[in-house]
Amino acid sequence: PSLDSFKPGAPDSDQEDDASVGESSAGTPGTPRLRRSEPERIQYFKDHPNCDQFEVHRVHCTNCGKWISLGKRPTYAITPFSNHLKRCIKNDQPVQEPVQEEEEEDEIEEETASVAAPSTAGDRDRKRTTEAERRAVLEADPMVEDARPNEVLCKSCRKWIKLASTRVYVLGNWNRHKESCTGLRQPSDRVAMAERKLKVVNDPQAKAFTPRGVECATCGETVRVGKGLPDYDLTKWNEHKASCAYTEPKSIVAPLVNSTAAAVSDAVSAATETLASAISPDKGQKRPRESEDGEAETESRPQTRQRTTNYQAPEQDAPGPWGWFMMPFKNFFRGFREGLNGGSTS
Repeated sequence: PSLDSFKPGAPDSDQEDDASVGESSAGTPGTPRLRRSEPERIQYFKDHPNCDQFEVHRVHCTNCGKWISLGKRPTYAITPFSNHLKRCIKNDQPVQEPVQEEEEEDEIEEETASVAAPSTAGDRDRKRTTEAERRAVLEADPMVEDARPNEVLCKSCRKWIKLASTRVYVLGNWNRHKESCTGLRQPSDRVAMAERKLKVVNDPQAKAFTPRGVECATCGETVRVGKGLPDYDLTKWNEHKASCAYTEPKSIVAPLVNSTAAAVSDAVSAATETLASAISPDKGQKRPRESEDGEAETESRPQTRQRTTNYQAPEQDAPGPWGWFMMPFKNFFRGFREGLNGGSTS
């Protein structure tokens, strides 16, 4: 016997062999069981149609959407997942059949000629779209914002719509959603009436209006809303505007008013300048004072009083710091006294 059979991990290797046995030869007596290595088991999960994600000890089943535990040892065991699929597919078989039939009906390109015609074997052999064609249909749909293999984002209601789980880009659920999408519903009657009224308010050809009629500003005719139509219905009003010649009114009085105002403004400004020049010819020179004879005195008054011949400069010493400080006050009082006495003190 080989020395590997006496190693402590020998029982686990037997368990790994049992877990990696192929389903086709597991129950056949007298047939050697097929043992897979770890890379072969990984490839098995990659190629399996009901497995979209897998890890070392668990696998995600696309049929039921659950994570299936594979046990702690060995890694990537196949037997637990195979046993789960037998129960999962068997339990979901009656439920999945009508859904698959609906998906197949949505994928066919040719329509059924007659609903009452009996179904034959030839009716089932219909041409079906490919994955690329279904994807192109979703990408070209204006309501699709983002298309993924198993879900679609609706641009109107901002919801993700689940597609089929067995095939990619199936259009059945998406087509049914478009028929009942809440984002495509028309606005309420009140909102629609407000929009129609706003159009009438902003229409320059509408002189006056009521909920049941509009008066034309061009011809003066009142266009009535038809019987059975909602308020502010603009069907007949739009027809009347197409037949009634409407010309925008031209502003004739406005230029005359503007020209008259401009002429008055020019006259006022000219008169103001003439009066200002007569009153004060020079802004920097005072008007000469007129004498009794009516002639203006041209001699200007001296700005400072000239000293007389009797004036003598005071002889005194320069003042000290306190004298300089008190000098302004002394000069003020001296000038005040001179003003009262009417003379000057030397």
